[in-house]
Amino acid sequence: MRTFLPALLLLCSSFTINAQLSPLNCLGGRYTNDVFTDVTKTSNIIFGYNTTSDNFYGINYPQTLMMDVYQPTGDLALQRPLIILAFGGAFIQGQRSDMEPICIALAKKGYVTATIDYRLVHNSNENLFTVGTSNALLIDQIIKASADMKAAIRYFKRDAATTNTFRIDTTKIIIGGGSSGAIAALQTAYTDNVNENPATTSGYANNGGFEGNTDLEAPNSLLPTYNSRGIAGVLNIAGGVLDTIIIDANDPPIYSSHGDADEVVPYNYGQLSFQGLSVPLALYGSYSITIRANNVGIKNELYTIPGGKHETPSLPPYINNIIAGASAFSQSIVCNLNLPVTLTSFNVRSNNCLPVLNWQTATELQSSHYDIETSADGTRFNKIATVNSKNSGNGASYTYTAESSSNNAWFRLKITDKDGAFTYSPVQKFTSQCKPSLLVYPNPAQTRATVSGLQTNMQVSIINAEGKLLWSQKASGSTLQIPLSSFANGLLLVQIKDATGKTVTNTRLIKN
Repeated sequence: MRTFLPALLLLCSSFTINAQLSPLNCLGGRYTNDVFTDVTKTSNIIFGYNTTSDNFYGINYPQTLMMDVYQPTGDLALQRPLIILAFGGAFIQGQRSDMEPICIALAKKGYVTATIDYRLVHNSNENLFTVGTSNALLIDQIIKASADMKAAIRYFKRDAATTNTFRIDTTKIIIGGGSSGAIAALQTAYTDNVNENPATTSGYANNGGFEGNTDLEAPNSLLPTYNSRGIAGVLNIAGGVLDTIIIDANDPPIYSSHGDADEVVPYNYGQLSFQGLSVPLALYGSYSITIRANNVGIKNELYTIPGGKHETPSLPPYINNIIAGASAFSQSIVCNLNLPVTLTSFNVRSNNCLPVLNWQTATELQSSHYDIETSADGTRFNKIATVNSKNSGNGASYTYTAESSSNNAWFRLKITDKDGAFTYSPVQKFTSQCKPSLLVYPNPAQTRATVSGLQTNMQVSIINAEGKLLWSQKASGSTLQIPLSSFANGLLLVQIKDATGKTVTNTRLIKN
């Protein structure tokens, strides 16, 4: 018995690990939900060496490139997807810790994440002016940053082939970043050879060729044994490319987010700008990238922030929406999911003060349903309804009217197929200029009064003449009954607040 029990426990333990935490485990909301509560960080991992240049004085300065890696604590999966992110800062400022919140959020969903250094423009006034006024030197800086990101990719490929410290599936490496970090990631993912875009050919020639010359020192050099090819996907936040010609049908899928009023990196196409100064470099932004991806048949998703500036994606609630959208998009990549729906449009408009949701699909294959979710703050969403899919191969149109809402609310669709795989639509904000028509009747009243014209989650409170709170309740529909029998006769105040806590109205009520 003593020998049987340990053996049985070992067998059960082995079965649990292998069955529940297999390399391709995509169950239980992994990669979209927070399936882990803690994250383990490994800091200051050196992945390469190179030099940064002061182009004005012609001086090179050595630079050690490091990264921080985040792993879900307690994860026993044998192989995990990897997301490498690069910070923004116009290639002259920023640090890898800027991306830590996103790395932690994604690691809690089951990804291994890394935030990396890359070479910035040497920070002297003369050099900043020299680079900032030269198209060729600006392009050279993009190539340098891309070379550094490639060195980080090679580091993880070598790790997977040797010590396997991070248990990475090297066929599931996703790269991305924000602003200049996104520009570097896009250059890395979509350039297939040094001659693909003539504008960058000399930049590659000056920086070691296609793979670049950022590497570890001998005898630990990773070149030429390892390469950076085979990127699985791209996460682009407010980035752009020098020319969309580099994007072709064999390139990886892309999730993008961008404010359509971005004053730094153009949403569509235009000059790059920094601190209000135009830079002699034109970029195609996320909208142009999406159009190109659609034309060549690359899976893609664009979360546009209406009126959003360059910093808007980094602010709540937008950054939370981006993390949710990017993680769901990445899940479809790493789990090899062919999501059932191609969503071509989704918007929310006001009709008789109520939010009306409209969405259009291009295709629906094995599609199950759409959960309609709403939020008062753009961060925490709750399901309010389910609409069954028409499951039309040619696409379909849908309309749904919410029964009630606060004047400001956020909506999204959770799109689910028959196998349980799901993704989220972009988040849309609803703003109504309507003031709710609130009525309290009868007035005066004896045993009870009714409040009509309410919206869900409005708070109705009864306050006496001394200012004491007598009763309070949240509305779950458009009407609410107020019990009055236990209150003393006299003047009462009916105070109504919206879902955000803002007072909508104060109405006097006589109890007799």
